[in-house]
Amino acid sequence: MTANAEKLQVLEAENAVIRATNEELFAEMEALIQRIPGVPAPIKKSTANSFADSPFVDAIAFTKMPRKFNFPNMKQYEGTTDPDDHIA
Repeated sequence: MTANAEKLQVLEAENAVIRATNEELFAEMEALIQRIPGVPAPIKKSTANSFADSPFVDAIAFTKMPRKFNFPNMKQYEGTTDPDDHIA
């Protein structure tokens, strides 16, 4: 049992080092991305388990769609006209 406890302790220490390294690399990457002109700011996570790629809260992101739901068939908005006319 003590051998397993020692292995676990070693793995936890390695994990802490890896997490710290990842956080440093991520901060460096974010700094580089912010220097690129025209790139929007990344969406930050509100919690560790939330979606970072979605501006929606988890309550919306995790909502199950009805089985028979079909997305409406509409042309993609190109950004050259009035958006209200596009959705009307």
